[in-house]
Amino acid sequence: MADESTDDEEKSFRERVEEIREQREEEGGEEDRRERMEEMMGGEPGGMGGNPFAQMMGGMMGGGPGGMGGGRSEGGDNVRLAREVEALRDEVSAATDQLERIADALEDE
Repeated sequence: MADESTDDEEKSFRERVEEIREQREEEGGEEDRRERMEEMMGGEPGGMGGNPFAQMMGGMMGGGPGGMGGGRSEGGDNVRLAREVEALRDEVSAATDQLERIADALEDE
């Protein structure tokens, strides 16, 4: 009996798939599907179509126009970052010197 119920479910699934295929053929067939895929993927080269989120992410990653980022930062930001990196290097150097002095003192004991 369990086998019969799975056969019925399988047949109904297959029947449903066939119905969907028939509906797609009636709605316009393969050409419409290609057009829809082109539209979703960005359309013709040089056009702005497709997923807006993907376009924004592309711009953020430096792949062309996009929103929220992707542009060049101003020179002032670079100078500030360079100063911060230099200060961190100085702190690391000072900590390294202290650790070396502690290690030398422990060896001498």
